[in-house]
Amino acid sequence: MTTALHLTRDLPASDERLWAAFTTAELARWYWPERLAAAATLDVRPGGEYAVRSQSTELGFSGRYLSVDEPHGLSFTWRWDGEYAESTVSIVFSDGRLDLRHEGLADEETRVSHIEGWVSCLDRLALHLAV
Repeated sequence: MTTALHLTRDLPASDERLWAAFTTAELARWYWPERLAAAATLDVRPGGEYAVRSQSTELGFSGRYLSVDEPHGLSFTWRWDGEYAESTVSIVFSDGRLDLRHEGLADEETRVSHIEGWVSCLDRLALHLAV
């Protein structure tokens, strides 16, 4: 059985600004706490691959873009480094509102863990955008 999560967030930014935060190297500046010092490689096109990795730990995830609709949204596969399970993330930007769906999670424990992670990341994004 697979499960999903859905989060929405109103953010102080245009759709174009939100798009850039998710699709450029800027992602590495807000995604993980500074102590993890993330780096991102992004080939933002359908079929293009991406990878986000911390430089201070062995933590990372990667996948490929499924759809790209600049500046309105994108979807991509998600796989933690060292794991085989793959899930799908879809993000829609609409007038400063971010609508995120993460589907195909293995179980409720994984779902709860990803909710905590996404909430933390989106909190950092809000702070990043406010600067």
